[in-house]
Amino acid sequence: MHIFWAQARQGLLSHHFSGYQGCRHADASTVPSVPPGSTGDDAARLMMKETRSMAHIVFYGKPDCPANARQRKQLEAAGHTLEVRDLTAEPWTAETLRPFFSSRPVNTWLNKLHPKVRTNAIDPDAQTPDKALEHMIADPTLIRRPLMAAKGEMRFGFDPVAVDDWIGLRAKADGQSCDEKHAQGRCDHGHHQFPKAS
Repeated sequence: MHIFWAQARQGLLSHHFSGYQGCRHADASTVPSVPPGSTGDDAARLMMKETRSMAHIVFYGKPDCPANARQRKQLEAAGHTLEVRDLTAEPWTAETLRPFFSSRPVNTWLNKLHPKVRTNAIDPDAQTPDKALEHMIADPTLIRRPLMAAKGEMRFGFDPVAVDDWIGLRAKADGQSCDEKHAQGRCDHGHHQFPKAS
């Protein structure tokens, strides 16, 4: 195994990854193809990410939310299994909701696209943890979604970089990064706050 990774780092095995689709790892993940021009280090990093164990995710979203639908598809495409729940139908309490937000700043907890937030009827910067929880329990659509629980952790929102570091999130097939798509006024992850293409 040590010899294998040493060869991968030296670039000696990158040509095997680039065209080989049929091999299986011990965890039954398909060997990923590596873009042309990638180094052995790129191949090794990609293979290590692909061989991570897949997660079972409890996914709380809004049933009619297109962004949540795209996020679910992306997680499933990465090999994860989902237990989908309706965030708006859950009987939330402060005790069940609070762990999703951990130590993140309170002004990031609320859904910034909610009409009450957009019109400043509810100011995220003026909230205490208890007050923010009170608002979200009274109206779950104020929760910044999705909420996700996997591998012993609970999180909110969908930052693809953070999700990838947490459980693994396979890159989209077109090879463009999230930032590149944002610059074009689009995104596969359900983001809404990005520059519009001119």
